[in-house]
This record gives sequence, structure tokens and C-alpha cells, in this order.
Amino acid sequence: MRKTIIGCLLGLLSVSCFAQSTISDDDLRKLFIITGASAISTNKHYGGVVLFKSFFDLYGNACSFKRFYPTTTIFVDQEGGSVARITAANTPSPTQAQGMTQDEFYKRAAESAKVMKDYCVDANLGPFVEASKYTSRSYSQDTEQVIKTASTFSKAMQSQGVVTVLKHFPAWNENCQSQRQLDSLNLTLRPHSEVLTCSLPDSEKERFEEKTKVFLAVPSDAIMISNNVIPELSPYPGTMNPKLRDMLRNDLGYKKVLISDALWEIQASPNAVLRALKTVDWVMVGEAEDAEKAIPAIQKAIADGTFTEAEIKEKLALIDEFKSKTQSK
Repeated sequence: MRKTIIGCLLGLLSVSCFAQSTISDDDLRKLFIITGASAISTNKHYGGVVLFKSFFDLYGNACSFKRFYPTTTIFVDQEGGSVARITAANTPSPTQAQGMTQDEFYKRAAESAKVMKDYCVDANLGPFVEASKYTSRSYSQDTEQVIKTASTFSKAMQSQGVVTVLKHFPAWNENCQSQRQLDSLNLTLRPHSEVLTCSLPDSEKERFEEKTKVFLAVPSDAIMISNNVIPELSPYPGTMNPKLRDMLRNDLGYKKVLISDALWEIQASPNAVLRALKTVDWVMVGEAEDAEKAIPAIQKAIADGTFTEAEIKEKLALIDEFKSKTQSK
């Protein structure tokens, strides 16, 4: 006992010198969304798992996975067109949607959602609600048209029990250049990363605000934060920019769960995870190993007051609320 006290006074011990956290490591695993390949090789239960086309090509569906991991939320990217993980779901692309009536689009999207549900998918990382000139993923440059079509998509998914995640807040992808390095921030980028740097001049701030409000107008149960860097807001990628959390929570009044874009586009080190958790509630990492490495760092942050238990419990409550929507369908 005496040695422990002396060690604490000398700063030689860390977590053990503080009051024991009531947040368990299993609780912290709920804060992570990982990829399917790494989830299969572990008996640990994470909050969510993202499954890609290769998984469905190999296993057919996710129902066996769901039986082993019933509390893990299964996500896919099924926006349609080039972003589709389940071939049989046949979701209309944004370009195809522009040539359909809303009723036609709803019917096709609902048919797609039914297949997804039959494949034991809980949630779709879509629709893409950015008003953009890039028609391969955007429904329109006009925000009102985006709201109309994305709402049709989201409602069709929800009608079959698939909950939706809007992406990517804050929807600013104008005046952009590919981001090749973040060395000055002690962060690395994956080669061929999709991270962009998008400037926001004063003359375009009204348009920026207009695009952020789309996220409140489309029904969904979560919002994904972009990895893009907006230098006028922060030198960090959006998923590590607490100003975006403040914008959603305080300025726009959004109260549901916030999810990071793929942290593996940047890096999923413990420090990167901690920074992301200042912005989002649910962190998407590439491997189960990334989560396991971050968990001791989160526990230490709770112990030293960088995070409070109340903050972590709030995140867990929002994740549980999201999960309840998938279970009630």
C-alpha cells in the first residue's frame, strides 16, 4: 500500500492511481465500428461492424454473423451505383434516381432494403445527402431536390427495417484539393485516401450553411462526419474537429448519434481515436486491433479527466438508442 501511494505521488503510476472507472472495457468496445474481416477472428463484441462486397461474395449473407454477434449492428454502404455492397439489392444509383418519379424511386429503394434486411443488415451508411455536381453520388446540386430524393430513399429503407445514416456532414466539397499528407498534425494518410481539403471563403458561407441544414430535413437515425479538412474551421479532418459537433448539437439542435467516417483513411492510433471521440460518438476503425489498442488510452483519459464518465455514458446511450431502432423493426 505504502509503495502504491509513493508511486502515485511520484507520478510513476497512471490509471491505477485514480478512482476505478465504472466504464468497463466491454462498454468501450461499443464505441467502435470495425470491419467484418477483423470481427470474424475475435470473440469480442463491438458496437458495429461494416461489411463489404467481398464479405457477401464469400458468405452470402450476414445472418450467421448476426447469430454469433447479436448485439453488434451490421452496417453496409448501399448508396446505389458505384457504392453498393450487395449486388442482389440493386439499389438505384443517384443518376438513375434523377430519371425516376419519387414513387418509382421509393419502390426500387424499398425492394433493395428488403433484400438487405433478408441478408441480416441493420443499417445503411446512406443516403449521400451532399448537394454536389458529382452526380455519381449526389442527387442534385439543388438542396431542395436532395432533401426530396434523399428523404424518399431514407423512408423506403426504414419501411423495411433498415435504419439510415446521412453522410457526410458538413457536406462541403467545393473548392477542394486532394489531401496528401497531414504530417504537421502528426497524422498520416492512407495512400490514395479520399480525404480532401476544401476551402470556405466568406462569399460562400451562406451556401455552406444551406448545405448543412439538409441534414436536419432528411429523416434518419445518425449522421456521419466527413474526413475532409476545412482550414477555415480547423486544420484537422472533420471527424476530429469538435467545432462540427458543436455546430450539430448547439447550432442545429441535432440530438442523435454521430458517426465518424472511416478513420483508417487517416489513422486509427489511440491518439487519433481520442481526438475523434471529442467530435463523434461512434468511431469507425479498420481492425479490431485498432479498438483494442485504443481502449486503454480511453480508460486513462477517463481516469485523468480528459473524458468524464458522463460523456462516455452519453455516447453509449445514443448508440443504444440507435440500436433500439434496428431491433424494433
